[in-house]
Amino acid sequence: MSDGGLVSLDWFPKRPSSEAVLSADASIGSYTIAESIPTSIVIVLPASMGSSSEYRIRTLAKSLSANGPSGCHVVVLNHRGFARTPMTTPRVPSFHYTSDLHELVERLSREYPGTSLGAIGYSMGANILTKYLGEQGKECKLSAATTICCPFDVTKLYNAIAQPTLFNTHVLQPALTGAA
Repeated sequence: MSDGGLVSLDWFPKRPSSEAVLSADASIGSYTIAESIPTSIVIVLPASMGSSSEYRIRTLAKSLSANGPSGCHVVVLNHRGFARTPMTTPRVPSFHYTSDLHELVERLSREYPGTSLGAIGYSMGANILTKYLGEQGKECKLSAATTICCPFDVTKLYNAIAQPTLFNTHVLQPALTGAA
């Protein structure tokens, strides 16, 4: 990223070539496109503490690739510090930081011109996506976006998580701190 931070990108089924690759059969004088530029790329933004290794993310990627538009590829934007991605700056993933998504969208639109870009965000990823869409307005390069379980009032969310309820004390907090 431009600030020196690192994110990791996991592609499904694989990272497409940014150029059409011609396959030649000299014996019959014909050329065919062996690999073409994808028709669509869907960016998936996981929830906080989530990554491309989650079952729901992998299932979504497989479903979009199999049932989406022909030539659909999926790229998961793993947040800084997750999916074995080292932290190289003091910036941690947060609900309001959209620069990583913005840089990815700009890069994909340059590398794959004419390819439709879409995005799906879960929880924190949904919040980042919603904020990004608002910031970009009419200049947004995404042709479709879906948010799932988007927390619009993050302060209220954190206050609710901090309450000493049976669920928070014995299930959620141990899961978040790795004590489970």
